[in-house]
Amino acid sequence: MTRIKHGPMPAIITCTVPARFPEGIDTRNIDAGISIKRNPIVYQLMRDMRYIEGLATGVPLIKGEMKKAGLLLPKFEIVGSFFMLTLYNRLGEHFDFNTLNERQKLGIEIIRKNGKITSKEYASITGVAAPTAIADLSKLVKEGIPNKVGRTRGAFYIIAESK
Repeated sequence: MTRIKHGPMPAIITCTVPARFPEGIDTRNIDAGISIKRNPIVYQLMRDMRYIEGLATGVPLIKGEMKKAGLLLPKFEIVGSFFMLTLYNRLGEHFDFNTLNERQKLGIEIIRKNGKITSKEYASITGVAAPTAIADLSKLVKEGIPNKVGRTRGAFYIIAESK
């Protein structure tokens, strides 16, 4: 059985599958294009039903989509007899969303949806005074979530680039 768990707003999504890699494949070469059909009949059936795209295409596809979205690259691990795939949002695994207030969480979602936010927009949407809006956004900048672009009235906030 596959288990998927994630943190709040999800900062991390982890998929754990009870599976072992075939001989010769491990987490160091998982995206090297090496693939072994363990059950050709099941492979062909899954491909015909369009559940899979082809041999050795999944990991490069996942990495490419994560990179294209500006997200951190996924982590692949073998833990005992389980394969674990961990996907990160831009904040990676180090940030605890529980430290944010509801206004700040809303602000992050608005930045993600619209690409940016100004302190004036933040104050209007969250219903706070300008100094509170600036304080909330400054805390987010300090945490490394958004970057502030500009220094004066035209300043706005965008999601920080992955490191």
